[in-house]
Amino acid sequence: MGNVIELIHPFPEAALPRVWRWVEASRDRVADDFFVKTLDDFIAEWDRLAARGRMSWAVASDGHIGGVITAERTGGIAFDLHCVFSRDFYGHQSTVQALDLVIDQIFTPAPNGCGAEKISTMAFADNLSLSGIVRKLGGTREGLQHGQTRRGGVLVDVVLL
Repeated sequence: MGNVIELIHPFPEAALPRVWRWVEASRDRVADDFFVKTLDDFIAEWDRLAARGRMSWAVASDGHIGGVITAERTGGIAFDLHCVFSRDFYGHQSTVQALDLVIDQIFTPAPNGCGAEKISTMAFADNLSLSGIVRKLGGTREGLQHGQTRRGGVLVDVVLL
């Protein structure tokens, strides 16, 4: 994995089956029981959210797409941010670097950026790797919601980061 990160905006739709494979490989860490179950449903949901204004970036290194970052405005100044990376991008500085680049774009005032004043995400409380990445980026944990969703049929806690 090279050190040079390239962001491609928007994420190329032809690469969505790759994202689906990444989600499937880490479903227990990133998706609850209510998440879409098929590639076709995933693509339909992707298109629905894109039409609603969700932005997306492919994360590439050495010409290889290994991650996706999405952001959606949730209020006048707030954005919801999500990411999924392939296993070969795990544990590499590339994830933090890519997120930092996207976060910078989101916080940059309009017209060159989105003008956000706050970015948040929800994650399973036991997803310690995401919590660590958020801390590296200067974020904090804001709250805990007990029994917020189901994963594997069991109620699980979710954190707001």
